[in-house]
Amino acid sequence: MHIYTFLLLAFIPLTLVNATTFKCWTNKEGVKECGNSLPPEYVKQRVQYHSTSSGQVKDVKEAAKTEDQIRLEQKQKKVEQEEQRQLAKQKAYDDVLLKTYLNIDDLLLSLSWKMSTLDSRIKVAEGGIHAHQQTFLKLSRQAASAERSGRKIPASVQSEIEESRNKIEKSKQRIKMLEQDKKNIREKFSHDINRFIIATINGLSLTLKDDDKAFSILYSQISCHTALQCAAVWEEAKKFVTRHSSLNIVYDTDIVYTTDSPVKPEDIAMVVSQVTQNPKQPFNKKINLQIRCHPSSEGEQRCKSEQTRQFLREFKKLAD
Repeated sequence: MHIYTFLLLAFIPLTLVNATTFKCWTNKEGVKECGNSLPPEYVKQRVQYHSTSSGQVKDVKEAAKTEDQIRLEQKQKKVEQEEQRQLAKQKAYDDVLLKTYLNIDDLLLSLSWKMSTLDSRIKVAEGGIHAHQQTFLKLSRQAASAERSGRKIPASVQSEIEESRNKIEKSKQRIKMLEQDKKNIREKFSHDINRFIIATINGLSLTLKDDDKAFSILYSQISCHTALQCAAVWEEAKKFVTRHSSLNIVYDTDIVYTTDSPVKPEDIAMVVSQVTQNPKQPFNKKINLQIRCHPSSEGEQRCKSEQTRQFLREFKKLAD
């Protein structure tokens, strides 16, 4: 194709477009103006393209963004990226919990084992303090006897007294460290139990909408939609647990209230939790009940009993 023919064909559509549309913009006085060409001082403004035949808007060119708007958008984008990163990190953490523990009983058993180990170490340290104190008292009496008789306290006795004092202090520091370890572990397990409950409920979200399916896995769920309602239902849910389970409460947090694991075949263990599924609607919550029985044939029958199903039905009425 000849170069001039190509240029002519390329120019025709543009000419037709210009002939069938006109531009409208807002001038410095805030008055709308229209015309076939846009004044240079308004090229960064919002411009509307109207049909010359109907006057309807055919297209809009938005105003150029200011530096402040660009900076704000960049800042918002970074915030959103960080939120997505935190969500991905939380999901990965939750996935590890769900793969590590089969149920909340496994979590509580692991916590109990770690606490027992630390308690044993504390008892050993306390026994060491007692022994060192006895040695310290014996040596102190020897030193006092020497002073009363006008004799100089032997250097070996003074050295042993100081050594006993140091051992007592080290054992006390050891106990403080072990107590701090217990506190840290309990805080971590509290966090993990909260996350385990949330991850489990999120995974059961569809099942919990079907009563028959929920009952078969011993779950029940109710909803609340205001701060006042959620607070009231949450307190009633906690009372429900203490009323129907004779086991001790081992966790009482803002989102989880759980009894100890079943010990005897007749034991009924319960967990209630409240989950906010949409952070933008903090008082649109799901409050859940999970029932757990003893891992024996008698315990299994207990969980399949009509009384247990009745517990699940009664729980649903708490929101009424």
